[in-house]
Amino acid sequence: MSETNPSPKTTVWILALIVSIALNGLLVGLLMSAKVAPKPFLADKPPVRTQPAMADFEHPQKLLRHLEPARRRQIMAKAMKNMRESNQPPPHVLMKELRQARKQTLMLLKSPDLDENAFREQLSKARQIKEQLGRQGDMLVLEIFKQLTPDERKRIRRARQQDKRKAQQKPKN
Repeated sequence: MSETNPSPKTTVWILALIVSIALNGLLVGLLMSAKVAPKPFLADKPPVRTQPAMADFEHPQKLLRHLEPARRRQIMAKAMKNMRESNQPPPHVLMKELRQARKQTLMLLKSPDLDENAFREQLSKARQIKEQLGRQGDMLVLEIFKQLTPDERKRIRRARQQDKRKAQQKPKN
């Protein structure tokens, strides 16, 4: 009787086949889990803009990005100078006050009994600060537009239209 031991070459091929099957199984499992994975919650996505036409006016730097850097700096420097001369508190001070008002509101919520009047007062204070920040942002945009030449305003409008077309052409995932 002759005993047949597999040659070392055959053993390597069998081992390679087993490893290959295992890796393929792992790959198929990963692909399947990606298809079956739960969809992300709405909270995981960025907020949807309700007014896309006004979005740039909330971000003056984005509004001016189509101008030359030197002109951008010139416009922003003059606009900020005019804003400082308006005798209103700077935005960073208002943001600090807003954070403080929110902290105080949370402290009121942590208390065992709710002081309704104090809570309303804190909410009102936060709303007033937000409105003041909004007015300052509007004034800044107005200061910027006062400095733009008609040609620059036309270039910005065209660039915004092109950006809007590009955004509409992007495939949605």
